[in-house]
Amino acid sequence: MASQFNGQEIGSIQALHTAEIELIEDKQEGTTGIIDEELIEEILQVNRKVHSILIEQHEGWKKRPLFERMWVFRDFTKHAGMSVDKWLEVLTKVEQICERGESQALSQVRAPFNKLVIYIKHMQDLAKGFVKDKKKLEESLGYLRSWQKEAEKLENLINK
Repeated sequence: MASQFNGQEIGSIQALHTAEIELIEDKQEGTTGIIDEELIEEILQVNRKVHSILIEQHEGWKKRPLFERMWVFRDFTKHAGMSVDKWLEVLTKVEQICERGESQALSQVRAPFNKLVIYIKHMQDLAKGFVKDKKKLEESLGYLRSWQKEAEKLENLINK
């Protein structure tokens, strides 16, 4: 996958995720993989919020100067476990699966949702170091905490 990463530094786990290779099976033995309709609807709503915020962030990041943009995308991939594009694909896939009501397919979704939460927490730490205006800092932290809450909820719902 050297051509895909184009000289970027990546970790082995990121390469495995990109190749869609999972090393650890985290589902409990004996579960049917069936998720009820009410839970699917809740996952759909939370997923849409997380997805919407990531799209909004991604659009803003694409407008940054080249080197800053490269740093932001590399930092995201490092902390979130996958590239922004891969996350957008996963969230789109989850939405499509939920809209079709495919509970079995939903139970097979594999993505490091916990790492997305870790990235959002990392963003909060960065904001505390860079944003000096207290009002803007609180506004930024509120936005990030809201995103974190939704990402944590999505992680918990998907991994039930």
